[in-house]
Amino acid sequence: MLKAWRAWKALTEEQRQLVRDKQVKLVRPVDEMIALLKPIADMDKDLSGAGSRVGCTLALAFVAGVIGLVVGTANNAPGWMVVVWCLLCAVAFFVPLIIYLSTRGIDVSDNLRLGALPMLYVLRDDFDPKEAVELHLDLRQPMCKEKFVREEKPRERLTEKFYNDPWMSAEAILIDGSRLRWSVVDTLRRRTRTKKSSSGKYKTKTKESRKCSIDVELAVRNKSYAVSGGEAGEKRTTLTVKRAYKLTADMPTDPKYILEPITELFEQLSPVK
Repeated sequence: MLKAWRAWKALTEEQRQLVRDKQVKLVRPVDEMIALLKPIADMDKDLSGAGSRVGCTLALAFVAGVIGLVVGTANNAPGWMVVVWCLLCAVAFFVPLIIYLSTRGIDVSDNLRLGALPMLYVLRDDFDPKEAVELHLDLRQPMCKEKFVREEKPRERLTEKFYNDPWMSAEAILIDGSRLRWSVVDTLRRRTRTKKSSSGKYKTKTKESRKCSIDVELAVRNKSYAVSGGEAGEKRTTLTVKRAYKLTADMPTDPKYILEPITELFEQLSPVK
């Protein structure tokens, strides 16, 4: 947790603003883009799982304080010793709690660290270094209230909430002059079901699912490539592909699902000799 807090303090004002807004709209060369986003992703990695670690620390500090108070009182320990012990446990309890509450607002979606940034690394050598890359990222949590779409009740004691998360879109010029665009939209469903057990008690279970929709467009120069299919123009031919995957809701989209349709489009090209 302290490491994440130090990482936050080390960010530039521009990086901090991106974290506060959780909205990324950048137009700049890919190397500059990676240099800007990587420290934010590293900070997010330090924050990952911090809640459970802080919870364990708070529990240990509380238990240690109670045990010290009971043992000290039972053994007639000097009062100052008991007070010092309780103060130390209080510090061990409240300091991590305050830091955790202070860092909750700087947590961003794991899609940056595990999805968008790896994509930039993979495609970096294919981008024209003289051309700017346009990147839009929505780093708010996938099921935040702003992404809520609707609620349905298919039957009694069954509720479904749907969320729409268009978390990434990008456009870039490649070193061969082609233009590559892609976008990723997650549709999430949270299903809550209440059942009556044989003992007469009601139990509620929640299940989450996700559909990831990926759109890719590749526009290539007619003088550079012969294309199988696509929409031919005077100077360029445009190829498009759409893919949808059913993925687990608790994990970010693996970049391989975005790279697969991109690779599929390139396989339709034949260099003009």
